[in-house]
Amino acid sequence: MYPASLLSTKTTPKNIPTDTKEGVFQRTDAVLGVKYWLGFALPGGGLPRSDCGEYFTIGCLAHGYIEKHVKTCMRADCPVCRQKWAGRLAGRAENRISQVTGLGPPKHVVVSLPQADFGLVLDDFPGLRRKVYKIAKRVGVRGALAIFHPARRRCPNCGTVPEMGHKTCLFCGNYWFEWYFSPHFHLVGFGWIKGTGEEFLRSGYVVRNVGRRRSVGGTVLYQLSHAGVHLKFHTITWFGALSYNKLRVEPEPREENTCPTCGARLLPCRWFGDGEDPLALEGEGGYWVDTEGWRYTARFRGLGGF
Repeated sequence: MYPASLLSTKTTPKNIPTDTKEGVFQRTDAVLGVKYWLGFALPGGGLPRSDCGEYFTIGCLAHGYIEKHVKTCMRADCPVCRQKWAGRLAGRAENRISQVTGLGPPKHVVVSLPQADFGLVLDDFPGLRRKVYKIAKRVGVRGALAIFHPARRRCPNCGTVPEMGHKTCLFCGNYWFEWYFSPHFHLVGFGWIKGTGEEFLRSGYVVRNVGRRRSVGGTVLYQLSHAGVHLKFHTITWFGALSYNKLRVEPEPREENTCPTCGARLLPCRWFGDGEDPLALEGEGGYWVDTEGWRYTARFRGLGGF
C-alpha cells in the first residue's frame, strides 16, 4: 500500500484564463477542467497512474484459494483511487474516535467563515485553522477532527443550498448543482454545544450543530468526498482532547492476506491456463478455484515473504 499524496505536482499554465466569482479568485486547469479555490481543489481532479484500477490476484495454490484486488495509488487527486484514499482516512478517524471515553456521543459541527476572513484561506490558512479551533472550543467543543471545505453546492436556478445527500433541488426540481466558493470547516468530535448565537455576534462565525452521528466513519467518508485538498496541508487535522499530544490510541490491526485453510501468506499468482481467466468477470473478493492453470508469478523466499 502506497502513501497518499494530497495533490499531484502538476500546476496550471500561466496563460489559462481566470474568472472571478463571488468576489474570489478562482483558477481552472485547461486540460483537466479542475477548478481551484485559493489553492484548494476537490478530490479526484488529477490524472490516474497507468495501472490504477487494474486487478491483480494473490492466492494459496496449495488449497485453491485466490483473492482478487484492485491496484490503487491512494492519492486524493486520482479519479480512480480517491474513494480508496477517503476510505482509509475515514477508517483511521473512526478508530481514533471510537477509543474516546467519557465525553459523550460524537457530534457533527459546521463552522462557516464570515466574508471578512475569506482572505485567510490564501494568506494564513494555518492561522485560520487555529482560529476555528478556538471558536469551536468557546462554543463547547472539547475535541474533534477538522475537515476544510472550500466550496458548497447550490442550485444555479434558484440559489438553494441542498441538504446532505440530496441530488435534486427541493424548490425548483433542478437535477444538478454548481460549486461556489464558501469556505467552512466540518468538525466531528465531542462536547456540549452552546452559545453559538453569542459567538456569531462576537466573531461573525456561524457555528451549526448538526447533531449526533450514528456512523462516524460514514460521516467522515462523505465529508472527504468533497473536501479541500492542498499540496501543503493535511486534509484531516485534530485538536483539543483528540489532538495527537493528548490522545494516544491503539493502532488498527494490520490485515494480512492469508489462506483461510492453512494460514499461509497469499502470494502473487496469475492464470496461465488455456482459455479465459475463470475470474476475469469477477470483482474484488476471495474465491475457491481449481488450481490447474494457475501459477505463482514471484519466487517464494520462505515464510518471511519476499
